[in-house]
Amino acid sequence: MDDKQFDRGLAEYRKAFELDPTFFERTSQSGISAHLSSPQDRAQFSFVMARLFAASGDLDRALHFLRSAMEDGYPQIDEVYRDKELPAP
Repeated sequence: MDDKQFDRGLAEYRKAFELDPTFFERTSQSGISAHLSSPQDRAQFSFVMARLFAASGDLDRALHFLRSAMEDGYPQIDEVYRDKELPAP
């Protein structure tokens, strides 16, 4: 994700999530591991995370990340209606 390789990052996060579904619930004592400098990068990251959680059936988290993507100005938010991993509205 730091290198803006969001599809590859999604694949890696998906793998981590499959191995341990509580992966995203942990906190780190050493700080933040993803450094997303711009609102556009944060918006892209949020959209990727929404897809991950929607695919796993966690619609509450998916909606949380979709809201974050919208708030940070994700430019292709209409992809929600075409993305196979996201639930139909």
